[in-house]
Amino acid sequence: MMEKSSLTADDIAAMIARQVEDNELYLLPHKRERNLWRLQRLFPAWFAKK
Repeated sequence: MMEKSSLTADDIAAMIARQVEDNELYLLPHKRERNLWRLQRLFPAWFAKK
């Protein structure tokens, strides 16, 4: 999966640095994972069935 990603280790490191500066808890660099996280937060019962 990482080989197919358009993000490099440097990109992830920069994202982590920004998240730490902003006191953010989660780092979800890929759009698909962000969308899945949002679904889980909005519809926990539905998501648990999947």
